[in-house]
Amino acid sequence: MSLVIKSLDAATSPTVGAAGFFDVPKAKFSMQVEVTGSPTSISLELDGTIDGVNFFFMGQWSPGQAFLAVINACVVKGVRANLTSLSGGTSPTVTATIAAA
Repeated sequence: MSLVIKSLDAATSPTVGAAGFFDVPKAKFSMQVEVTGSPTSISLELDGTIDGVNFFFMGQWSPGQAFLAVINACVVKGVRANLTSLSGGTSPTVTATIAAA
């Protein structure tokens, strides 16, 4: 079963997004990112978990990209967006939607 989850919904400050979990482990992921307010600095990661509790870094989105695609040799049980920094601009927001297959 594939999964699509909105992990971050108009986040206005650094935060860990909602996690999505799978019925069977997955190894292919895409993260679509929408940014408003023209921030001058942003750092957004895609994290994964094998045990459903402890998350680890799998990839980093870069400003200017419409999405981040990650195809891992490692399968995971769940994923989440992790907004580690956001600054500058005018009331910036970040929305991250993740798909797994």
